[in-house]
Amino acid sequence: MTDQTLVETETITSLFTQQARSKPKSVAVSASGQSLSYGELDHKASRIALALYARGITKGSIIAVSMLRTPDFVVALLGILKAGAAYLPINPAWPKERVITVLDIAQTPIIIVDSTTKEDLAPNSLILDFEEILKESERASVPLPAINLSPEDLAYVNFTSGSSGVPKGVLIPHRGVISLLSNQIYAPLSPSIVTLQHFAPSFDPMTFEIWAPLLHGGRCALFSSAVPTIGRLTAEIIEQGVNTVILTASLFNMVVDDAPKMLQALDTLLVGGEALSPTHVLKASTLAPKLSIINAYGPTEITFIATYFPICEMPEDALTVPLGYPLAHRGIHLLDKDLRPVSDGGIGEICISGPGLALGYLREPQKTDKAFVITDAIDGNPKRIYRTGDMGSISKDGLIEFHGRTDTQVQLNGLRIELEEIDRALTSHPKIKQAATSLCGKDLGLELCAGIVPVDAMPNDLPEFLTQSLPAYMVPRKFKQLNNLPLNAHGKIDRKKIEQIFLIQKQSACL
Repeated sequence: MTDQTLVETETITSLFTQQARSKPKSVAVSASGQSLSYGELDHKASRIALALYARGITKGSIIAVSMLRTPDFVVALLGILKAGAAYLPINPAWPKERVITVLDIAQTPIIIVDSTTKEDLAPNSLILDFEEILKESERASVPLPAINLSPEDLAYVNFTSGSSGVPKGVLIPHRGVISLLSNQIYAPLSPSIVTLQHFAPSFDPMTFEIWAPLLHGGRCALFSSAVPTIGRLTAEIIEQGVNTVILTASLFNMVVDDAPKMLQALDTLLVGGEALSPTHVLKASTLAPKLSIINAYGPTEITFIATYFPICEMPEDALTVPLGYPLAHRGIHLLDKDLRPVSDGGIGEICISGPGLALGYLREPQKTDKAFVITDAIDGNPKRIYRTGDMGSISKDGLIEFHGRTDTQVQLNGLRIELEEIDRALTSHPKIKQAATSLCGKDLGLELCAGIVPVDAMPNDLPEFLTQSLPAYMVPRKFKQLNNLPLNAHGKIDRKKIEQIFLIQKQSACL
C-alpha cells in the first residue's frame, strides 16, 4: 500500500486565514457562555503574534502554552503559529517535575499562561500572562510582517512517554496537519462539522478537535470540565450542538453500556487508542443506526491517524475490529526485521510513510534515526518510514489487522505508555532495588500493576512518590513485593509472568 502525494502547499495559518476572510462573523470557537467568531479569533491571534514578534520570536521557535481550556487557549495556539513559531501544549494537571523536564528539553524561551496557571515553572523561560500579551500588542510600534511559512515548518510539539524514562517530544510540521485534514473521507470535513475539544492539551487528538473545524469553516466547541465524565460529555454534546467526537475505546465502551443518548446525538464518532470490542461496536450500531462509527488508528508520530475502518462494514460474527484502510496521504507497509515487505498475508511490523510523518524527536537524533528510517526495499525508491512497533497483516480485502506489539509500549484509556518509564521512576525510590510494570486485566478491567523488589521492606508511599514525576494515568494501581523479577529465556523481564502473578492474586482474593 503506497501513500498518495499531497499536492497542498498550504499551512495551518493560511487555510485558517481563508476561512476568516470568507466568513468573519461565523462562530469559530464556543464554550459555556463564551464564543469567538472567525474574525475575532483571527484578530486576537494576530495581536498575540505581534507581541511575540516584538519580543524577538522567530520562525521555528517553540512557545509553551499552559492554559485552561477556554477560547483564549485556541487564540494562543493560533497566535503562536501566526508568529511563525510552534506551540508546545502543557497539561496543567502534570506534576511540576514533569513540566520542568519537558520545558528543559524544549528550551522554550516563552511560556504563555493564564490567571489560573500562572506559576514559576521554568527559571530559563519568560512567563507571560495571556491578557498582558494582548495589552502589550496594543502598544507595539511595528506591524506584524508577513511570515513566509512552508508546509515543512514546525507547527507543534507533543510529548509522549519515553522508554528511557524521559518524555519524547514529537515534532509535527504543518504538512502533517494539512495531510490529516485534506481530501479525506473518514470524517465529514466541511463547514457543518462541530467538534468537541475534550482531550487534554498534551494529547494528539486535540489536533483534530481544533483544526478539523477551523480549517473548514466549522465550529470547535470546548468542553467545560477538566475530566470528561460521561454525563457531562453527553450534556455538552447536546447543549453545544456537537456532531463529531473522538473517544478512547474504554470510554466508548462505557458510553455504549451506560449512555446511549450520547451516541444518538452524534453524526460521526472516531474511536481509537486501544483495540475495540466487537460486542460494543455492534451494540452501538444497533443503538444509533445513523451514527458513523470509525475505528481510528495511528501513533502521534504520524499526526494522529494512519488508518480508518467504518464499523458499518464489520460482519456481526466478527471476533476483532480491523484497523482498516490507509488514509489518503498515508502509506502502510508491513515489513520484516530487515525492513523488507512480508509475503502476502504475512505478519510484519506496521511501518508508515507519507507527509503525515513527524520531523523526528526533539533533540533526540539517535531515537529519531532508530524510529524514522529511509529504505528503498519497499518499491526500489528511497522512502522515509516510521516504525510503529505494532505488528499487523493485510487481508485479501485490503484490511489491516492488528497483531500486538514488539516492545514494552502499551495503551491504557487511549494513552500511550512506555512501561520502562514507570520502571525507572519506581527504581529512583531509595528503597526499591528493581521494578517492572505490566498492563494487567482485560477490557474495562485493564490497569497498571508493578512487581517490586525492595531493598528491605516494601515502601508504603509509592503512589505519592510516583505522582511527583509521572502523570496520574501512569501510576500503577497495584504493587506486589517479589524476591526477584521473573525473566524469560532470553534473560529479559517477563512481563507476562508479572501479569499472571497479579491474576493469581486476584483469583485468590475471590475465593
